[in-house]
Amino acid sequence: MEAETGLERAFRLFGKPWVPDAASAEDEALQLLAVAAEIEQSLMVQYLYAALSVDDAEDTGADVRLMLTTIAVEEMGHLWAVQNLRIALGATAWLGRQDQQPDDDADPYPFRLQPLSRACLARFVAAEAPDRATLASEAEKLELCEIGEEAGAAGVPVHRVGLIYMRLFYLFQDDDSPTETWPAASAAKDWSPRQRHHIDKKKFAADPHASMQGPAGEWQLRATQADMKYGVVTDTEMARKLLFHVSAQGEGPKAADNSHFKRFRDLYRQAKTSAGLPFKVFSLPDSKTDVVDAEPAASLSRLIDFRYELLLLTLQQATTLPGQSAARSQRLDWAFREMRDGIGGLSRILMSLPRNPGGSPATEPAGPLYSMPSYALPTDGAALSRRMQIVMQLSKCLSGALPVIPGAKYLLEEIAKLDKERSSAG
Repeated sequence: MEAETGLERAFRLFGKPWVPDAASAEDEALQLLAVAAEIEQSLMVQYLYAALSVDDAEDTGADVRLMLTTIAVEEMGHLWAVQNLRIALGATAWLGRQDQQPDDDADPYPFRLQPLSRACLARFVAAEAPDRATLASEAEKLELCEIGEEAGAAGVPVHRVGLIYMRLFYLFQDDDSPTETWPAASAAKDWSPRQRHHIDKKKFAADPHASMQGPAGEWQLRATQADMKYGVVTDTEMARKLLFHVSAQGEGPKAADNSHFKRFRDLYRQAKTSAGLPFKVFSLPDSKTDVVDAEPAASLSRLIDFRYELLLLTLQQATTLPGQSAARSQRLDWAFREMRDGIGGLSRILMSLPRNPGGSPATEPAGPLYSMPSYALPTDGAALSRRMQIVMQLSKCLSGALPVIPGAKYLLEEIAKLDKERSSAG
């Protein structure tokens, strides 16, 4: 019997992503794009947390932390690409995350913040894997099977994210015929015999919403190590190219040379060969099993949650502004500074504190929770501004109540300056 392909195995285990109650191809695409956005943000945060856990005091650890951080920034590019596609279809941005409404049928695996480990890497590889049939050798195909088995050893199989992009690519095709860019995507026509539909090309000609999308390179200057894969979408062909490039870099039809899959797989191979990671990893809290309840770590962790909320509000606000406007560029600058000082900087300070009363930061350091807001982000500009003012005030009160924490003074001053700019802009 001929061995099944990775795609066939994925279908057998997880089913085929489509939206059974979609009223149209546009409706199905918007729902799948919301799922994709939630996954991209989830992967981004988990990769950043894994990067934070790597000790960069030596060259090997520094290189790995940079690689993980770069991949996380590229996931931000994927998240931004998804927003462009949603805006191109006349919808608002969606900045949710999969742990807000977990879905075992769609999520690659349950959201979990963990320090980097071989098991953690196995999940990253499996989620970002291309179709096994596209790998160059039988040895690579067998290796991917073994990694997938290790990733699902806890009884929770890992879903390939690329299947969602495959269905989206099909929805943006002109008809059911295979395309030169991604021929295999035409197989998605059979995932739902009742819904073999496509997005009308005329929709873009009538109202492409191009002015509200983020242009290519919008994040590039702020992340020179990252290779961004998005741009303005004005027709179905551009939508297909964007979907193909995003998935080839990340969860692809066929992994690109510098894909996330290959970078994670290379690091996994190092961990397997070395019988462990060849660099030091901090024992940050596992979000599934550990808590941060010692002061001032608990309060500082809550402050980081406020800064994360402000980051999301700022990004959402940016999507309501024209893509080439100074106001949008200003919001993205605020977002970059928030990631650098309010989230990244404070998270590193947090790691110098014990997470449990009487504990030691050397053995049980605290770590950020990166908790999502308990509400859906507003899409109206005025509502966004009001909520930002509230969160900034909460952040100010909490910052003022913190005791003196070594290294935190400069960062707290920087986020105070940032919030003053936000308040002045309205």
